Amino acid sequence: MSSNRPRYGFDRYSSVRIAYGPSFAPDGQHVSFISDITGVPQAWILDLATSRIDQLTLFNERVSSAVFSPTGVNLALSMDPGGSERHQIWTLDMESLAAKKLTVGDDWIRVFGSFSPSGESLCYASNERDEKFFDIYTSALASGEKNLVYQNDA
Repeated sequence: MSSNRPRYGFDRYSSVRIAYGPSFAPDGQHVSFISDITGVPQAWILDLATSRIDQLTLFNERVSSAVFSPTGVNLALSMDPGGSERHQIWTLDMESLAAKKLTVGDDWIRVFGSFSPSGESLCYASNERDEKFFDIYTSALASGEKNLVYQNDA
């Protein structure tokens, strides 16, 4: 049985790149997102007025999310060292593009939650107290001070 449909080789499908995880900046003029166009997923920004796209991060590790703070001053980044799926939380200063690791220790899983309305702190889930349970923490961006706000023992 013959078909007129074109046949495509494996290479065509294995080289497909992705973009995901959009986050609008508070100014409504920019969108951050993750793309693996360079080979390793990194954070990018799209200027909606000009359609210009710029790479924000250039880590050896994959970036899995990039979320704008309510002020637009920072992005919260999630990365998992060595592809371990034990995500850690970083902040990226949008003016200097300086990245700062907010969570300490790579042995636990951290899941970004949200920024506070002021953008001065954020919350996340972590299994650092007990690997069987995820608790909720807040962390101040300036000092890195963290607080356990909900302990889950069930």
